[in-house]
Amino acid sequence: MPAGIVAFSVPDFRVRQASPFYSQLLDEPFRSGTVPLIGRRLSQFLPQAAESGIQAIFENVARSGQPYTNSEFEYRGFSRGVTYWNWTLVPLRDAPGAPITGLLLLTVDVTQQVAARQRLAQALDVARRQAA
Repeated sequence: MPAGIVAFSVPDFRVRQASPFYSQLLDEPFRSGTVPLIGRRLSQFLPQAAESGIQAIFENVARSGQPYTNSEFEYRGFSRGVTYWNWTLVPLRDAPGAPITGLLLLTVDVTQQVAARQRLAQALDVARRQAA
């Protein structure tokens, strides 16, 4: 699966660099490139960053220096509805022991896989009830 990769500045969580694929994971106007992603704050392209806990995760990684990984993170901030993400957020330093200068986000949209697994589970549940 293609992965979105984004480098953020600290402490303001502005996009410094982003892979072209990452924009395709977002809503308009970022998806089409009508509005550039570079220089935007996290909350400007993830509208539910605070409510979903993403902002707090970013703050914690920037403060603690500990990487964060999440599988099938449920996000409800896009116009297309609920999406699921596997993602890892790691601190960036210019040298070992140096202050954190940024964060690197690697993310994969796994919404289709989660939905397929949910449909399969529902179909199995129906089959079991019918068999009983």
